[in-house]
Amino acid sequence: MDNKTDLKQTLTIDGLYTWIHQNDADCNQYILFVHGGPGSHSAYFEFAVNEIKCFQTSDIGWVSFDQRGCGRSADNPRALSHEGNIRDMANIIDYFETSGDLPNISAVFAHSYGVNVAFEYFRDVKPDSSLKFIMAGRSMRYDIPAKRNLMIDLSILKLFQPSDYRSLTARIGDPDLPFQEIKKTARKAIKDQTKRKLFYWGNLDRMEWYESIMDKINIGDNDDTFQKVMDTIHKNPNRRHYNPEELNQDVCWIMGMQDFLMGGDSVMQDDKSGSFRKLVYPECGHYPHFESSEKFINDIQDFLDGS
Repeated sequence: MDNKTDLKQTLTIDGLYTWIHQNDADCNQYILFVHGGPGSHSAYFEFAVNEIKCFQTSDIGWVSFDQRGCGRSADNPRALSHEGNIRDMANIIDYFETSGDLPNISAVFAHSYGVNVAFEYFRDVKPDSSLKFIMAGRSMRYDIPAKRNLMIDLSILKLFQPSDYRSLTARIGDPDLPFQEIKKTARKAIKDQTKRKLFYWGNLDRMEWYESIMDKINIGDNDDTFQKVMDTIHKNPNRRHYNPEELNQDVCWIMGMQDFLMGGDSVMQDDKSGSFRKLVYPECGHYPHFESSEKFINDIQDFLDGS
């Protein structure tokens, strides 16, 4: 397929809803987006690249897919697991690399949980891949999101539901109430609270814009998929923290300093040395690609160009 033609299409790859988007400019590079979750989808990103001007005027095209059991791939009956998500990503990349009429993917951009999937693909499955790797909204310590999620939920209970907070904290330390059950109990208790989203965002205007997108899309997260995939992660006794220096690929790690969920407050300084560059966006939270879109596009363009 000629990369300079009008390219907006969808296809199904091994049961996974997949889409390709070329912006208004001539695209000479395509990036595979790996969405977060587990249990989320790529529809919000698909909508955004059609709406945000700087995505449209760059020469970067985008490819993405809804992970198994998520969004528009939700009806696939295959068993759900973290390892399965890694295999699915590998299959998507292989499909594009071996097809004669689809764009060539030159980089992967992974967000939040998607970083787990993509990082382990590059580290364990395809260490010799020539694709560049962009990651955002993800701590390099696998335990940070779990701990921060619980702290967010406890903080909300403390502020808005003090009786529930007292009830739950009285049980913390009970050997019959493991950590995962504490998390589930806290999350269930705050299910009707709308303030939780504030821990994810630095740019409140973009937060409101994002919520309007989600209303238009009307595709929710799949809690059952989330739990099934997370259970397979927690059962892995060999988990280890992520170290970009283990990878052979060129890596760009972008963090919003206000991303409380991922410990962005502990990542305070840019580092652009060697094949690994770290970029900190002080004005952003968990979604730097939306909260500071022009900066994001410029930075990844420089990264892809090697400048």
